[in-house]
Amino acid sequence: MVPSLMRYPGDLFADFDELQRQMDRLFGASGLNSSIRAVQRGSFPAVNVGTTPDAIEIYAFAPGIDAA
Repeated sequence: MVPSLMRYPGDLFADFDELQRQMDRLFGASGLNSSIRAVQRGSFPAVNVGTTPDAIEIYAFAPGIDAA
């Protein structure tokens, strides 16, 4: 773990999760957890993201989809 982050106790995302719960209550969410971390593993295609001096490159591994 990055040493500069070691001084923070607990979950770094706990405050963001609480903010999301409050926003869900404010806007009347359905009660389902809408966090991206709540979805089942494998629900999204695997991706590789990289950069070059001229571009950001994203490679998604999605079987059955034509790259053209």
